[in-house]
Amino acid sequence: MKSNRPFNGKPKVDQVFEGGIFAASPGAQFESEWLSHSVILIFEITKNYGAGALVLNRPMPLRVRDLGNSGRFDVFRANPMYAGGSVGGSGQGYAKGLIPSEMSPWYWLHSAGNLGGTATRLSEFAYIGGNIESLAQAVGDEPHQVKFFWRHTTFGPGEFEQQVEQELWRRIADDSWMLL
Repeated sequence: MKSNRPFNGKPKVDQVFEGGIFAASPGAQFESEWLSHSVILIFEITKNYGAGALVLNRPMPLRVRDLGNSGRFDVFRANPMYAGGSVGGSGQGYAKGLIPSEMSPWYWLHSAGNLGGTATRLSEFAYIGGNIESLAQAVGDEPHQVKFFWRHTTFGPGEFEQQVEQELWRRIADDSWMLL
């Protein structure tokens, strides 16, 4: 019989929180192949709508510069884009021929702080969003510290917690997003 207690002694479902990072368990079967072998960061949990997450380990063959955004994203032009999930955006997705100029970074993940109250703290190490000009100033000559995502992943109310209880996901270190 599998234990319901992970490394820190808390029930697994108690470890599901905004800012938590989870890796798909080896051999886990999901309805969508998209989630197999994924590492995700939970950025939102609501009782009525469920959980929102970003897939952290799905780089796209694009850089921010390829999106045709000029001006406020210039300092980040060499940063890679990541496919945060299969939800959101227009068109059928990059793999189906979406034109890069139709894309825009929807989310940015960083450790630069709350940027004057415009970014949301997810954990000690992770913030999401915020004023892009303030972020550019905060990271200075290290813009590679910011990860940009297009789209996101969603789970219905209680769905992700149920998957954690079924051991389809395992929690990993909160600062591991910086290593991916």
